[in-house]
Amino acid sequence: MAVARTDAPLMANCIGSHAGEAAPVAIQPLGADQLTLFRDHLLRLPPECRGARFGMSVGDRFIRQYVTTARALSTTIMAYVEDNTVRGTAELRPVGDSGSAEVTLSVEAAWRRQGVGTNLMHQLMETATNHDIRHIYFRFLAGNVAMKSLAAKFTMEMALDDMDLVGKIDPTSFAGAHTTRRSPPLTSGWLRVMHSLFGKSTAN
Repeated sequence: MAVARTDAPLMANCIGSHAGEAAPVAIQPLGADQLTLFRDHLLRLPPECRGARFGMSVGDRFIRQYVTTARALSTTIMAYVEDNTVRGTAELRPVGDSGSAEVTLSVEAAWRRQGVGTNLMHQLMETATNHDIRHIYFRFLAGNVAMKSLAAKFTMEMALDDMDLVGKIDPTSFAGAHTTRRSPPLTSGWLRVMHSLFGKSTAN
């Protein structure tokens, strides 16, 4: 499947998850009453990580609108939480038929290279399987060595598309690797809705 640059999110450059996989795991799905934690995490991301995650330059205003819209357009958000603060997230959003979804991740700087991204991905595999998702698609910058290393743990189905690597994961191959947790229901992708509602504004 060729994932169009304008339709699919970039997986954030800033996940660095290929080392220290024995890090304590504190991963949970975020409910509607916890979206402020998600918002604060996204607001802490530096500009380069925001650009990688959303596929364009975005300011604080866009992020607040994005999270506000999430209350009505609920998707699955898995979060790495320490001391009631979200330090990393993975989002799963359906695309096309009900058996396919897109994934995007981000981890804050001080929590990189501690296995957070890997643990988020493993939990996402469980979540996707629970929701009968059979194909997970992703996109990230071809020069993102850390992301390539992480993706290679889950699939070898990657191809160069312009300056990005795009790929596909079969989540059923990893079911049972981590404890299954209940996740919020999946609905339509956020980025398409946000683009249509707010355009590509970069204002703060």
